[in-house]
Amino acid sequence: MLGLVRALCGCPAAAAPASVTIEESYQWPRGAGLEARLRPDGLVVIANTDLQGAAAGISCPWALAGPLVSRGLLRLASGPLGFSAESPVFEEGTTLALDASLQSTRRGAALVPLPGVGLFAREGPEGPGCGIFTTAALGAGVILDGLLLSSWPHASASEDEWYFDRDPSPGGRVTHACGRVSLGARGLGWTLAAGVSSAEWAGPGTFADLRLRGGTPQAEMAILLASVTPGYRSPDGKGMAEQSLAGMHLRLGGDDERDRLDASWSLAVGRPSAVPGLQLPWRLQVGLAVARQSSLGYDLPVCWIAEADKEIRRSAEVLREESSRVSSAVSLAAGEVEARFSVGISGTDGGRMGAALALRPSPALRLGLEARAQRLGGPAANASLEGALWLSERGERHELRVGLVDCPLAAGPPGAARSFRLSLVSSFRVR
Repeated sequence: MLGLVRALCGCPAAAAPASVTIEESYQWPRGAGLEARLRPDGLVVIANTDLQGAAAGISCPWALAGPLVSRGLLRLASGPLGFSAESPVFEEGTTLALDASLQSTRRGAALVPLPGVGLFAREGPEGPGCGIFTTAALGAGVILDGLLLSSWPHASASEDEWYFDRDPSPGGRVTHACGRVSLGARGLGWTLAAGVSSAEWAGPGTFADLRLRGGTPQAEMAILLASVTPGYRSPDGKGMAEQSLAGMHLRLGGDDERDRLDASWSLAVGRPSAVPGLQLPWRLQVGLAVARQSSLGYDLPVCWIAEADKEIRRSAEVLREESSRVSSAVSLAAGEVEARFSVGISGTDGGRMGAALALRPSPALRLGLEARAQRLGGPAANASLEGALWLSERGERHELRVGLVDCPLAAGPPGAARSFRLSLVSSFRVR
């Protein structure tokens, strides 16, 4: 049987033995689930079922089917102005991948008959689609990507609105042709992506994204310039709410997330309206994150993280909205004990605070306790208190969680009873 599986998947017969990983999960009051992963030389089979429904997926070196997630140009075509300068979308190859969580609403199948060339068909909430993608590395740091996509999005339901942030979808076929070239060498690199959309019941449009990146192991800067023409439509058939974007990201420090500084900003400008009295909409985002690791007395390592960001929006009706968020967290470790404390406040979600304690009495056993409160200062304030146990040994892993999750503070004992959760996850490997 294993030989037949290898033959069907194009796997060499003399490869390493297969391994099967089985994971069982039980959650109260949601239900139970079962997940199995079979890996003979690149074959992955995932199945999950619970009281909410069932899902399955399969992937091998030349084919995949099930819930899919997009990569590279497939993501850029859906929202050319929806990414920041530090986003990994500019570096990931153009392809489709199996969603390991099986939660993706886009389901379909893809064939990869040649390395870097794939054909696919998928169905999602916005409608069906099919296409072809290709990725080729030409050497000397040059990578080329291409995408040809046809979609049949549903027409947008009629809405009683005076002004739309995005042009509604008229329905009919929408075709995309996109390309990307990337060049990187000696700490410098640039990526240029461009595409055109042509709709059956709307005019054509184009987009272009240019990202420049350069730096050293201790400092890096990325600059992003992006623009779309008014006629461009994403695969869901809708137009873009914004027309151009400029952004920058600066990183000081190495790759260690515990000792670095990140600063970013982006400015997006919408389309000018032909309606008298409406202004040019825009959106400004600014962010700063600082992480610092030090050591207190008795060789006690401490990591401190502080983050702050602010967003300002102005709509075409001259409505101005502002949102801010500030948070800080401190974590320390002393032998087998780890502790973390966090606090934050947001202009839209109110305050939040949390504390977590973990104890590792042995390499195979870990105990944890976590408490957190969110949306403090408002009617939707809630709190959580969970205890956890992790046990792993000889290829087996077990996780038990029990406690109250998102319990409304104003609900009293009835709310606490409804917020009780218990979950048990066990996984083991069979060779």
